[in-house]
Amino acid sequence: ALIIIIFCAIGYRIVNNTIIRPVSLLNEGAQIIRQGDLELKLKIETGDEIEELASSFNQMASALRANIHRLRSSEQRYRSLVTSMRDGIFQTGENNIIPFINPAGAAILGYDQIGDVLGQSLHDFFLHEEEFEHVIGEISEQPFIESVRVWLKKSDNESVCVEMSGIRLFGEWGELAGIDGSFR
Repeated sequence: ALIIIIFCAIGYRIVNNTIIRPVSLLNEGAQIIRQGDLELKLKIETGDEIEELASSFNQMASALRANIHRLRSSEQRYRSLVTSMRDGIFQTGENNIIPFINPAGAAILGYDQIGDVLGQSLHDFFLHEEEFEHVIGEISEQPFIESVRVWLKKSDNESVCVEMSGIRLFGEWGELAGIDGSFR
């Protein structure tokens, strides 16, 4: 009976050190990475597939770090390009509400801050209802509109003639969900 207890203890220790503990460390590492800490490096030396899995895990974390760095760098370049453009860039969403406009677009419309434009309907900026209906009708029937001249209302109730271009955005069910556009 003593020999069986000793073998069980030795077996438990072997299983614990070679399987349970390394798998537990992998699980903890996954939780840490899920929380955003991509600097984690797992050190599991079991000489088997679990060690290979830990090595792959470390490579994945390293690749994620590199990809996130490239994504942030790309986002910064994109943001710099969009904010420095002299043409107005906008996007509409549901009900033609504007969730995005660049500083030049806000300035063309007579606003100092882009926040003053966000949340407003594109419709509200058109001076003539028929021009708005024309733009929406065209973009509903074609993939894009190009260089359509329209009159828009500025913040001081003055009007400005712009050339508007845009492409349609589709929703989950193929419906018109908005417009990515520009004007000058």
